[in-house]
Amino acid sequence: MLQIRAAMRDAISLHDLDAVDPNVADATLAALGELMTRDERDALARYLEPALRTSLLRSTHTRAFGSEELYLRAGAREQAQVILETIGRKAPPEVVHLVERALPRELAELLHDQRAISTITPK
Repeated sequence: MLQIRAAMRDAISLHDLDAVDPNVADATLAALGELMTRDERDALARYLEPALRTSLLRSTHTRAFGSEELYLRAGAREQAQVILETIGRKAPPEVVHLVERALPRELAELLHDQRAISTITPK
């Protein structure tokens, strides 16, 4: 129970993604969900606020696709990158590892990019 409370306190929220359009966050997390197994989605979902969690969990694993397709689905490359970097920075290492396994290499590398491309202008 204590671990669940800590996870909720540290949940990744829209506030953490203030430079990201909520529609882009929704589309990015839905696309990520398609790349992940149910167990991987469930593990990451524990560290997302409810609105973001819903975007991730409504997806089902379909097929592998590359970074360009994820960016196309997200509608904004830099904002999708910010989301991945935020997951890498805020989720526990064991969850980051699960997410990393599901992603194409180019996207997985963003989980470890501490430069945070959040140089885009907040909306």
